This record gives sequence, C-alpha cells and structure tokens, in this order.
Amino acid sequence: MATKPYRGIYVKKTYPNVWRGTCPSCKRTGVKLLWTKVEGESNFKVCKHCGNKK
Repeated sequence: MATKPYRGIYVKKTYPNVWRGTCPSCKRTGVKLLWTKVEGESNFKVCKHCGNKK
C-alpha cells in the first residue's frame, strides 16, 4: 500500500513551516496549507478547497 502524501507524519516532516494555518485565499483558520496556487508571478500555499478551485 502506498503512502498518502497529505496525511500525518509525512506532512509534518516534509512541510514543517506550513503544517496548519490560515488560508490566504478564503481566510479559513486551522487548515492544512499544502496545495500551491499561482496568481500572476507569485506562488502561495492554500487549503484543499481553494487548491481545487479553477
């Protein structure tokens, strides 16, 4: 069984500074910020809901 990249200890070790926080797009608090969103020339981490929006 393959590991799941957005769960548990793997996330905490791989992304120590962006584990949980406030989403800059929708302002939700306490969410995982693991999905990258590109606007213009800047990249920033967003929550799952904002990462799936097109």
